[in-house]
Amino acid sequence: MKIAATLFNSLVTAVLFGLGSSAALAIPTSHTYDFTASGFAGGAPVDPIVGSISATFDEAAVGSGTVDAISLNIGTHTFTVSEVGFQGWGGGVLFGGTSCALNCLNSGTNDFWLYWTNFADFSGGEFAYSNSPSDPDGAFFHSTRLEVTAANVPEPASVALLGLGLLGLVATRRRRQ
Repeated sequence: MKIAATLFNSLVTAVLFGLGSSAALAIPTSHTYDFTASGFAGGAPVDPIVGSISATFDEAAVGSGTVDAISLNIGTHTFTVSEVGFQGWGGGVLFGGTSCALNCLNSGTNDFWLYWTNFADFSGGEFAYSNSPSDPDGAFFHSTRLEVTAANVPEPASVALLGLGLLGLVATRRRRQ
């Protein structure tokens, strides 16, 4: 019994304080990104663009993930989750419409991409879009300013694991007293 308690406490300590292997403890989490893109050149029909994307992925090892929700309207088009993809790209993260591919824009379609390379301050970011009814010449528009804010949403399993760890610590302290 004492060995099992010791192993449990070691696991809880490793999870709570990051003492274990990060690859072994990597848990995808939900992230919500609110963004505002503005300063579009070339007579863009919509400026600024304000939106929000929620996705589940491991920020430490960005590879792929799932888009959980999107709130984005460009002109008369409202994007849905089925039209949006996500991938790690160029050392950063890329969200985009899937009418072309995630890392390109088809001119004259309802498409976009949202990209940044630095998770600490979202620098190296860019937003671009194409809007079929408004750009008959096949143009697409790049923003000159992008502001992104993030809020990590803990997964229920992570919260449960944290709760179990705290209960284990309390039980251990009570036994020692």
